[in-house]
Amino acid sequence: MEIIKFGTVWSRIFGDYLECAESKFLTVFIEVYIIK
Repeated sequence: MEIIKFGTVWSRIFGDYLECAESKFLTVFIEVYIIK
């Protein structure tokens, strides 16, 4: 039970981090693409 709960919390944090990193990467990519 504890492992599943910990896994859910970890995946939620990791998922938020991936979403944030992905959106930042897309923003930078779009900015660079528009500038060039």
